[in-house]
Amino acid sequence: MTQPQPRDELLRELQAQLRAVSLHSRRYVADVARALRLPSSDIHAVGVLKDAHERGREVTATELAHGVGLSNAAVTAMLDRMQRVGHATKHRSAVDARRVIVDPTDEGRLTSSEMFRPMNDSIRAALSGYSDAELEAFTQMLGRVSEAMQTAQEPTRRRPAGDSSGPDEVA
Repeated sequence: MTQPQPRDELLRELQAQLRAVSLHSRRYVADVARALRLPSSDIHAVGVLKDAHERGREVTATELAHGVGLSNAAVTAMLDRMQRVGHATKHRSAVDARRVIVDPTDEGRLTSSEMFRPMNDSIRAALSGYSDAELEAFTQMLGRVSEAMQTAQEPTRRRPAGDSSGPDEVA
């Protein structure tokens, strides 16, 4: 058996760190959801809506379903909950009345900012020693990793329930 190459070892460690980040992120969202007495999917949805709002993008109900990994029917129920607690509003598109546009409310954005401030402050502190060039490279790398993960996810979305064909390795 051949010895692992240094690059292979680095990539394995990077993948392990990405899994750890994902796990810590899921745990943090679960804690926020528990504190707010809401399902985690609602917290993810507020984040998707807040990010889109900050970038000047509209989000349709279908895009939100895709963004949080729920069916259209489940998103309808989630949006009803989010409207009841004041985190989102929905309206028909002025351009195409078939499209339902979902917006975060000021309260939803504020709640999200407050609940995620401790994590965001910790991340900023952890990254404070890096140069702008290093942060730019890191941001580009994470963007590529995110795209790769989305690409890898496509076949699993199309796979019928109960189909266990495919890679055996668990991330």
